[in-house]
Amino acid sequence: DKYKFQGVTVDFEDVPESAHKNLEQFLTELRTAFVPHDYAIVLAVPFDDDSWPYTTYANIVDFMLLMGYDQHSDADKPGSIAGQSWFEDTLDKRMKGLDPAHTIIAIGAYGYDWVKGQDAASLTFEEAVLSARDSEADIAFDPETSNPHFSFIEDDGKRHDVWFLDGATAFNEIHAADDYQPAGYAVWRLGSEDP
Repeated sequence: DKYKFQGVTVDFEDVPESAHKNLEQFLTELRTAFVPHDYAIVLAVPFDDDSWPYTTYANIVDFMLLMGYDQHSDADKPGSIAGQSWFEDTLDKRMKGLDPAHTIIAIGAYGYDWVKGQDAASLTFEEAVLSARDSEADIAFDPETSNPHFSFIEDDGKRHDVWFLDGATAFNEIHAADDYQPAGYAVWRLGSEDP
């Protein structure tokens, strides 16, 4: 009330299946507390995890925030952050049970630098492009996923595989999602995007 906020975004990462009943109870209690104040609840949810009860949560919160990225996460093997067909197929699956007027699509704006035997390091768009320039690597636009990537061998002999998202990937994802007329779009994360 003091700062005239409109509500909260709840973003619990890596929720185990056994904890979904607890999360449901928490959101229900939060909803009860927020209704008299007309505060909104936005729930950030993974894009591609069938263990999540998406429709159950959608019936409690005001907006579902679909995190449309991490097709290959920092702990995975190298690959696209959000391949276009993966994005479109997963969005189609999610929207079968969600109301577009209460769904926000989060677009990724970052990259990963994988080195064998390690979790990937997160990169901003600018860091990815500078890494390609400094290593004299050519950025390629992968025709299968429509995501940019490049690889190089460091002086110490370690191979780097870098995949990232850019303005073209954001445009393509928004163009595909516009068919559903979602409530809006979000970016993860502001400041790391392709200007």
